[in-house]
Amino acid sequence: MAVVRWIGRFLLFSILVAQAAIFSHYASFYLKNDNLYALVLLILPVIGIYIFLMAENTKQLNWQWLIWLVYVIFVLVPMVILLFRIDFTKKLDKNDFFGPNFLKITICGAPAIAVFLLTTAKDSQKYEGAVAQLCGSIALDSFDELELLEMLLHQEIASHFTSGIEVSIIFFVCISFFLTAYEMAENKFIVDDVDDADEHGKVELRGQSVYILRLIFQMMFVNIPLLTIRLYVWRKYGHDASIFIAKNAIIIVTSSMEVIRVIIENICK
Repeated sequence: MAVVRWIGRFLLFSILVAQAAIFSHYASFYLKNDNLYALVLLILPVIGIYIFLMAENTKQLNWQWLIWLVYVIFVLVPMVILLFRIDFTKKLDKNDFFGPNFLKITICGAPAIAVFLLTTAKDSQKYEGAVAQLCGSIALDSFDELELLEMLLHQEIASHFTSGIEVSIIFFVCISFFLTAYEMAENKFIVDDVDDADEHGKVELRGQSVYILRLIFQMMFVNIPLLTIRLYVWRKYGHDASIFIAKNAIIIVTSSMEVIRVIIENICK
């Protein structure tokens, strides 16, 4: 398992460095400013906090949310704001290798980074089922949000967007990145003997209120806004995103039912 974990960490660092390098190249190449290659240095805080936490903690899963949060603050949000504005995406050359399609592939490295953070933690094997479930939830939500960003790369459609739609897409997608850190942090990974590799741990919520707030935040700041934007763009511009429209609607319904269930259970206690 140690070999597999180190291979995963190598892939994690490779994706992180490659993503930062490619983002900086896009900024430098299309904005005609070689100084923007220095944007690759934004990954240094991420690498620093990763090395520190990996060296100091045996219960690493309880701290992976912090690494993701630093990555979101220093790399993901700044690059999304810089590279996915319509005034930037309209400059992208479809015939160039570093065009909209490769930018789309590069941003898709974000959910891979989240998954590798969780699966390569030293104690991840103690919580295989819980980690797999968390990875699946985060990956699904991430691709939902990235599909919305993809609208800004469709130059024929995005050129007709108002500034309100553009800002709304970028804003709510960035909010969703922060909520991914929240989702990681709401779980407390517990094991009696962290040095016993064969001992399985258990996962507890840090609190029902923490869990309920996360569901409400995801409904109010992710699924409802994303559903609204998709319906508007579909009706006005003919951009079909029916699968993710259905996904947003289902999550809104199931999250609402879960919130109501927990509230009723607490009232009846």
